[in-house]
Formats: sequence, structure tokens, C-alpha cells
Amino acid sequence: MLARRGALRLPVLDALYAGGVHSMDQWVGRLVRFLRQEGVYEDSLIIVSSDHGEELADHDPALFHNNHGHSQYQELVHVPLVLRLPRGARAGTRVASVVRTIDVFPTVLDVAGLPPVGGIEGTSLRSTWESSETVGRVALAEAAAFGSEKKAVRKGPFKYIVTIDAATTARGRNYLPPQYLSRELYDLDRDPAERRNLLAGAAHGSMEAVAGELDRELRERVARRLGRTDLASIDDTTVEKLKALGYVQ
Repeated sequence: MLARRGALRLPVLDALYAGGVHSMDQWVGRLVRFLRQEGVYEDSLIIVSSDHGEELADHDPALFHNNHGHSQYQELVHVPLVLRLPRGARAGTRVASVVRTIDVFPTVLDVAGLPPVGGIEGTSLRSTWESSETVGRVALAEAAAFGSEKKAVRKGPFKYIVTIDAATTARGRNYLPPQYLSRELYDLDRDPAERRNLLAGAAHGSMEAVAGELDRELRERVARRLGRTDLASIDDTTVEKLKALGYVQ
């Protein structure tokens, strides 16, 4: 519809995105008011996060509409994670170290005083607000849209991204080939917009060493990841719904 009306332009999509954020803010406000009215707000654990961000021409001027699931840049994988602990404990605390969405469920169990569940990935985030954890965690992210698969691993300031031929996914999501279609390495402290690939051209030896360490981290985590993914067919209606959401072409 936007294309038919000549409105498929970055300023329009940027405004629609901002409107979506404003709408979510209003709904969170309604939830908070409801919890207060019911008298359970002080005892509630509230967590606000997102499954992914959105690229609004951050890396490619042509990519600003339904463009997620195809890259591993920060505008897509650096999502908000806001916790409101019961009775406002640790209010105002900001955590600078890397955390992961797989840590949310173990954190909920921990805060609720429930025993941990075996066989899951992720660990409680309690140490990040109780002891100002600065070591950080190794974070894994994946994208498998638009003809190729990308995986990224983040450790400290460095993020390592690899692009894999989509045909390899037939061997399972836990498979990594010996060689990649491309590799990227970014120092997010010095280059938060990810403009300078430290592996481009004649890479410095120290950067190849960092990439090698992160590649080992990536392979280790992918190999031991729980569960498996099998290929399956889906009906045309589901395909159309996925297309509307931008997940398939």
C-alpha cells in the first residue's frame, strides 16, 4: 500500500517506526496502571525487551522497510532490556556489560525464588546488578533471511560476524562450514556504528588473533547448543503471513 501511494520512503518508515515505539510505550503504561490498581505493582517483576531491532538505512540506503533477519549489525541485535524488580530494588542501576535474551527466563526464576531449570541455556542476571558484573558474557546471534545465513558472536567490545551459504542449513543449524562466504570483525567501543571491518584488506595480526578466538567461541557454542532444527514444509497461507512480516521473500 505504501508503494502504491508513493510513500515507501525512509522518512515515512522512520515516522511509522517512531509511532510504533510510542504505541508500545502507551501499552506498557496501561499495564503499569493496571498493576497499581490491582495492588500488585510493588510485588511485580516487569521486564521489557524486544526480539530484534529494525534497519532504517543504517548500513544500506536501500534497506529501510521490513529489513530484519538479514544482518547482525547493532541496529538489529542490540535490543532494550529493562527490568523493574519487586519493590523497586536497585532502581536506576545501569549495566554496561553484555547480557543476552536467553538470560531472561533464568532471571525470572531466580527473582521469583524458584529453582533453576536444568537443560536450558542462559544464566540469571542477578550478578549484574548485585556485584556490578563487568566481565560480560559471550552472546550468540543468528539471522537466516534473504538467501544466506549469518551468525555473530559478541565478547567484550568485539563482535565477529560470519556469512554462510544458505545451502549449509540443510545440514542443521548446529553446522558451521570450514570456510565462510565472508567474515567481519568490529570493535564496538571505537566503532559503534560498525563502519570499519577490522578483517578487511590486509588485516593486522592481532585482529586475526581476536577473530580466531571468537571463531572458536562461535563454533563451541553452536556445537553444544541444545535442540535441533529439522526441515519441514509449510502451507501457502503461512508463507504469505511470513512474507507480510518480512521473514521470507
